[in-house]
Amino acid sequence: MTDATSVTPSRFARYVALWDEREPATALALLRIAVGCVLAYDLIYLVCLDLEITIFGAAGEYNLGFAANLVPQPLVRRIFGPGPLAVQVAVYGGIAAALAFAFGLLTRVSGVLVLVTQLQLAALYMEGDRGIDELLRFVVVILVFSRCGATLSLDSLIRHGAWARPSELVPAWPRYMVMLQLVWLYTSAAICKDHVLWSARGDYMSLFYILRYQHFVRWDMTGVPAWVTQIGAFTSLWFEALAGTMLLANWQLRRDPALEKRSTRGLLWWKRGWILTGLGMHTTLWIVMNIGIFTTGMLALYFCWVSPAVLRSLPDTRFLRPFRFVPAQNGSAPATVPTSS
Repeated sequence: MTDATSVTPSRFARYVALWDEREPATALALLRIAVGCVLAYDLIYLVCLDLEITIFGAAGEYNLGFAANLVPQPLVRRIFGPGPLAVQVAVYGGIAAALAFAFGLLTRVSGVLVLVTQLQLAALYMEGDRGIDELLRFVVVILVFSRCGATLSLDSLIRHGAWARPSELVPAWPRYMVMLQLVWLYTSAAICKDHVLWSARGDYMSLFYILRYQHFVRWDMTGVPAWVTQIGAFTSLWFEALAGTMLLANWQLRRDPALEKRSTRGLLWWKRGWILTGLGMHTTLWIVMNIGIFTTGMLALYFCWVSPAVLRSLPDTRFLRPFRFVPAQNGSAPATVPTSS
């Protein structure tokens, strides 16, 4: 007679268990804060330049927007009329919603308002809707359905009397979804780099020419040697092309959390190296290039790589205590918390 405890779970049971895992809420909260701050900064900077009406208004009144010619009219113009008020509601409402989302005030409601205002701005000026805007909206959708407001939020302070609850467990699937989105983003970006200058046939000279366009750079980059840009182009292409290996690395770390196999230890170092390469690449782009919130938006999404193992390993200092995950009092983490991923 077979012992019931020795029966191997079916593939479907393992699949269900994967999406039912719980982990500390800190990683999702950091994602919420970072994404909210980036979206708020983007609109605040637009207001500081006094360009909100110029871009999102009607061409007959100003010199760029074509909102009056849209069929059907965006919801915000149907409600508030064709004047500047509709634009101001969308822009200033978007700032307020993004800040409320970052601070975790009525997190799900403010997240929905972020989506509404961002979509209205996209409808008012579709040509200004960038790829990073679409990506961040997708992430906000995921966060709205998550419990990202369970810690580091005003909601937590109001409901539980503490703004930080680092040991609060929430479903882990939203973080996994953001990880999948990043992997797909990088993989598709590598596929789209099909120009000869991104390959060895073109000597990886793409960045050499891109940095000569004064529109994209913060200062004159003509003095940068060609070999520096070649290294950058080579690193960028293969960093993106190998993004799928992060799925393999995370899967192996889940199967061997004790790092008993040499292959697991190698994949752990590969994962760390890949993440550091991405952080370095986007930070470099932020320093040398003027490409809007693409760099800051991408850096914000890297909080999805903050795993329970990282939070558990944080030192017990005053600054890091709100982020440090302390397992259950019996000395072991709950069974639903992955130890290494």
